[in-house]
Amino acid sequence: MGEYFNDDKYREEMHKGLLLLGWRVDSRFTSEDEARIKSCIETALSLHVKGELTSDKIDKLSLSVYKTISFQIMNVEERAIMISRVYSSSTYLKPLVSLIDQATACFYHGYYTSALATLFIILESYLRNLIGWKPGDENPSFLQLREAVCLFPDSPERRDAEAMLKNVYDWYHADSPPQFYFNRHGLLHGMRKDFSIYDHMNCVRIYLLLDLLCHLEEVDCSGYIFDEHNDIFRKRVAYFKQCMGSD
Repeated sequence: MGEYFNDDKYREEMHKGLLLLGWRVDSRFTSEDEARIKSCIETALSLHVKGELTSDKIDKLSLSVYKTISFQIMNVEERAIMISRVYSSSTYLKPLVSLIDQATACFYHGYYTSALATLFIILESYLRNLIGWKPGDENPSFLQLREAVCLFPDSPERRDAEAMLKNVYDWYHADSPPQFYFNRHGLLHGMRKDFSIYDHMNCVRIYLLLDLLCHLEEVDCSGYIFDEHNDIFRKRVAYFKQCMGSD
């Protein structure tokens, strides 16, 4: 966390502003990141109070924030360590690591809609694992999946996760789609086309949600031991860089 959001009261206000734009405060933000997005957040809060925060303005401000924060969340080293150390230590994500690798490879190739579709599948599998669903059981309703996070103790972070899942599993109206098209049904049921910039940002929102779920799960990463000569983290970094076409 940078110096700008250190004050609890100010951090809470900035968090409210980021939520209006489809993001949330993250400990990986640097002071420079926070300084750059501060004006966007303050503008969103001001427009919201005036009742003037339109869908178009949300899109514009959200994209501005994303351009600043994306590196901290999505650089290959960060994603590789999250998969190798955190996701692989999660009770509910560990069985899905192969799918996560595939989604991440798609993301770095620039196939954002394919990556997002796979990430929606990963998210739903996580929620099914969380409630203890197994093959042969009755399929859970979307409401049950949304409320799966209520198995975690109540906290501001859990409430953020609940709000994100409500958007993901909300009813999709093709003639009046939700902000950012951030919805599982619209994509997986073929009710919308691909939207590169929205799908790009929505992939990052799902990664942030998976990170948040691991935080709520209190994942124990102590079992991860770095192997200098044959380390899965290094292999993922190299592979993801190949996907990006960089050395």
